[in-house]
Amino acid sequence: MPQSWQRALYLPLIVLTWLAVLLVAGWLLAHIARALLTLVLAAVLAYALTPLVARLARAIPRPLAIAVAYVLGFVVLLSLGAFIVATAATQVTALVDHLPQYARQAQRAEPRYLPLLRPLGITAATLHSTQQQAIAALRGGGDHGGQGVARRRPGGSCPRSSTSS
Repeated sequence: MPQSWQRALYLPLIVLTWLAVLLVAGWLLAHIARALLTLVLAAVLAYALTPLVARLARAIPRPLAIAVAYVLGFVVLLSLGAFIVATAATQVTALVDHLPQYARQAQRAEPRYLPLLRPLGITAATLHSTQQQAIAALRGGGDHGGQGVARRRPGGSCPRSSTSS
């Protein structure tokens, strides 16, 4: 039967041992995760392109069919990415263009919501300050030092900005 001092020593040793095992397992997983992710993505891509390769292989040699299928797959993915980026840029530009209108709507709604916000410690001055900070961040690119979204329009002009680009 273990003595009391031995029992008091066993529990921390068991916890430290399991922590060491978990630390080593995490380190190993971190080092092999990239390789496993690459293998899984390659398998998914190959599986997705198999039907196209099979169809193309009827008309052209299989190695050429594989190359054509991969090129077509990458073209489709890049086109989809370009479409998503262009759509997002259009939407962000529209948001920035409509900011003054949204600000006016918020100012008109302010008297209705201010009584609900006062118990939370939000005053009209707080709302105005937050609104000005949000507009400045969207127009000026935030604290990242870059040009703002509104300044990235064709021609480089920003009609509502007081600074020049």
